[in-house]
Amino acid sequence: MKFNIAKDDLLSALTNVSKGMSSRSTLPILSGILIETTDEGTLVFQTTDLEISIRHTISADIVEGGRCVVPGKLFADIVKNLPDAAISVTSQTEQTLISCLDTSFTLSSLNPADFPYFPEVDANTTIKLPTKQLADAVKKGGARRVPRRVARSAHGHPVFCRGRKCPPCLDRLLPFGSR
Repeated sequence: MKFNIAKDDLLSALTNVSKGMSSRSTLPILSGILIETTDEGTLVFQTTDLEISIRHTISADIVEGGRCVVPGKLFADIVKNLPDAAISVTSQTEQTLISCLDTSFTLSSLNPADFPYFPEVDANTTIKLPTKQLADAVKKGGARRVPRRVARSAHGHPVFCRGRKCPPCLDRLLPFGSR
């Protein structure tokens, strides 16, 4: 696989898909970015942590088609530090060469066949839920508000009134949460 792309376009794509990468996984493939070329002259970037999957498509100058998986964080860090010029990426069986002007880096690639299947979603599929059922599901899944504990004096006033200590109330304090 070989393609040429502007640094800003590549960096934008990497920023978008890096949100789906797994940072702490026992599977190294989950910390990588799958890069694929299409017949239409576009690049497809995919990441997943097995819960969230992200796909981003951009156009590029594709010289040779193919697919590879590169270490995501390292690849993004390299691209960030390259000069503002066209970047050339060439991937062979187990290595990926990234070059820009006089700078070049070689990364070890992972096997793209090991990358998890990206779920296909039919955009025409719809789900109909009764309004009450949806509202109940949101209520059950939403965060519950925890009451804030305030230190109160024996008079029932907060120990701090308007950001200052309340002198008449400091004589006897009650424990948190009482009253």
